[in-house]
Amino acid sequence: LIDVTVNGVKGRFILDTGADGIILDDRFADKANAAPLKGGSQGYTIYGEVPIRVRRTSSISLGGATLHDALVYSEDFRREDARGLDREAYDGLIGFDLFAAAIVKLDVYASQITILDPLDDLSSEKGLPILVDVSDGIPTIPMVLNKTIDVNAMLDTGNPGIIFFGPDLRKKRGLKIPECGVLSSLTIGPITYANEQACELGFAANYMLLGFDFLKHFNFVFDYPHGRMFMTPNKNQT
Repeated sequence: LIDVTVNGVKGRFILDTGADGIILDDRFADKANAAPLKGGSQGYTIYGEVPIRVRRTSSISLGGATLHDALVYSEDFRREDARGLDREAYDGLIGFDLFAAAIVKLDVYASQITILDPLDDLSSEKGLPILVDVSDGIPTIPMVLNKTIDVNAMLDTGNPGIIFFGPDLRKKRGLKIPECGVLSSLTIGPITYANEQACELGFAANYMLLGFDFLKHFNFVFDYPHGRMFMTPNKNQT
């Protein structure tokens, strides 16, 4: 969770690598005078379609970094939402638009974010370097499921825990569990995530979604401009 100021109005946001933009609650957007543009649209979440509005903001600030003249989305968080946004009265999600043009260091254990210039030298980083597909606005990495099935794992800090997988993994790729069950393992390089609960959802082909329960064990350097990230085990490993 992070404090974000939109047009001078402070709100409490979820840092969400699974969001392909910045999304405000409609009530907070109105409070911050985020001007709605004409027309409406639909947003796509793992729970289905939701109506959204496009708005223009003068400034969005967190820490010492500011986005100017940014377009954002807004929706009504009072709708049923498994992220618990309305229950906790969060004001929005900060996603891809923050990460896309910067290097973002996320120290999960210390609850600290550092935002760096995309041209900064990362040659001294000691974490596990991983090539990342960010073409859809969500960091996606190659992993191996149950030691035999190649999958594309989307990393979503906004998802508290459970793993989701697409139906093709059961129907076409040999994943032998019911619609909800326990996965033996997910691996990338020397990292293994084992014996975790997973449920089927409508992802295409071999895509999966991993949440914060996996990500909390690492600190990250997200280098979206160069399509890579670095993962370093933190004290949550114990």
